[in-house]
Order: sequence, then C-alpha cells, then structure tokens
Amino acid sequence: MNAHLQQVLLLAAFITTGPRVDAQPAKNDGYAPIFDGKSLAGWHVSAKTGHSAKSKHKSGGRWVAEDGAIVGSQDVPGNGGIIITDKQDYKNFEVVLEMRNDFGPDSGLFLRCNDKGQCYQAMIDYHANGNLMGIYGEGIGGQPNVLNFRFLKEVTKIEKVDCPFPLPVSHEKCPEF
Repeated sequence: MNAHLQQVLLLAAFITTGPRVDAQPAKNDGYAPIFDGKSLAGWHVSAKTGHSAKSKHKSGGRWVAEDGAIVGSQDVPGNGGIIITDKQDYKNFEVVLEMRNDFGPDSGLFLRCNDKGQCYQAMIDYHANGNLMGIYGEGIGGQPNVLNFRFLKEVTKIEKVDCPFPLPVSHEKCPEF
C-alpha cells in the first residue's frame, strides 16, 4: 500500500455531521449545524472500536478542524477511529456531506453511533466489490446489510444488487454521483 493510502482521510468514515461550513444551508431553514467550522468543540474521539486496534485502543486516529471541515487520518498506520458529536439526543435528522476520497478506502458514515462504534453505517467503500451508501449494522451483528449496487474490479463498472428498498443513489446514477 502506498504512503498516500496509508494516510487516507477518514473524514466521513465516522462522522455524523453536515458539510463544510461554507456549504451550510441558509439560516432560518430549520437546519442546525453541528460543526462550527473552526474547532472540534462539541465532538469527542473514541478509541473503543475495532478501528483503533493498531494502537491497542489508546488513540482513535488523528482528527482536526481544517479549512472548514473535520478531517480524519490514521495516527498510526492502520489505526483509525471515530469522532462523535457530544450531543446524543437527535431524533430525526438529515445529513449532508462532501467527501474527498481516494480509491481504496473501506469507510462509512456512522449514524446513531455510540463510543464502541455500534451503529448503522452508510457505507463508503470506494474499492473493488465495495459500494456507496449501502446500509450495514456495524458492531450490531451485521444487520441490516443492504445495498443497491456494488463496484466490480474497476470502480467505473457497477453491478446492480436487488434491494428491499431504494437507496439514495441508484446504480444507474452512480457514474454521475
């Protein structure tokens, strides 16, 4: 694995936040941003998940506020982690985010996550046999596990997968996404 992939950004890997601050919806539209664009105030890092095993659960990756975004990377090669909002009483919510992924990450957006990493993961697996925005029960027995397409050997080619409900991005729209 090349050095760039070893330091792959895990930005959306484990964040339950919205987009960069400059992309936030206009005020008075019912949305409440949970990231101030400048600091990690209101967030905490957890090293209690399997993603932090390389550090023997002593660190949960490297997380910083940078250029209006939360940016995550490995602090030890192969060691990731999760960053979680301190506020845990969200009921219904919408998530809007931007990612800058290289080819290769096995990542995801963890929704309704606890410090142990148990959650519903919107998968961001930009690699052969991966998928975008399928839903997986991370740390809760692997259920649900639904997706509507998977990448083939080349991520420019996809295969449709039967799904019990429509997912946010149809397999036909994936190349445009």
